[in-house]
Amino acid sequence: MSFLAGTGQISRVLENGQIDHFESPMVQIDRNSDLLFDLFRLKDIHMPILGAAVLSNSTQKVNVQPNQYPVLFLGEIPTFIKRQIKNHTVIESNQAKKIAEILVEEHQPFNPFPICNRWNVDTAFLKKGVFCTKCSACMMKRRFRTWVCEACFHRDPYAHIQAIKEWFMLIGGEITNKKCREFLDVQSYQLVYRVLKEMNLRVEGTGKKTKYKMVFRE
Repeated sequence: MSFLAGTGQISRVLENGQIDHFESPMVQIDRNSDLLFDLFRLKDIHMPILGAAVLSNSTQKVNVQPNQYPVLFLGEIPTFIKRQIKNHTVIESNQAKKIAEILVEEHQPFNPFPICNRWNVDTAFLKKGVFCTKCSACMMKRRFRTWVCEACFHRDPYAHIQAIKEWFMLIGGEITNKKCREFLDVQSYQLVYRVLKEMNLRVEGTGKKTKYKMVFRE
């Protein structure tokens, strides 16, 4: 294994001579260190942030070492930590407890949704309708209890499911029968009522005030 300076990559040579390239763990350490620094700054915590790359395979040979951070094997971690304790001021136990509580509280699964809100995309520019689940080149129209592509004539009675999932990923929040009809580009209240009910979404309210939510899992 070699860390390629200035590229953000590592190269790995297999026994058969095959060479593979991957993102360097140095890039990940930089990214995570910056995020942790920002969190500490928001919480008014002032302490150095140290990084190291740890290799789980003790038989791995590193030909070219990186300059930014040390590369350790699992067995070297205790010695590395002891060395840091000698070289830095040890914080009080109450402060360590405070930091631990903050990290536990702030550690949340990454949820990129809704995408439009995250990336400041105007939802007015979203194309309405159900894309063909086969060719994706054209919108599908509702015909006799199924969806039919106007380009390739593919038929899919469940094409609306992916479209509704995409609504939650793009726009998020709660969807109503009216919003769903507008997004799917259909007129039938009963059709949308049925498909939303069949998707096992979280339901709030009754009648025309019914709202549906989708819960995204990790």
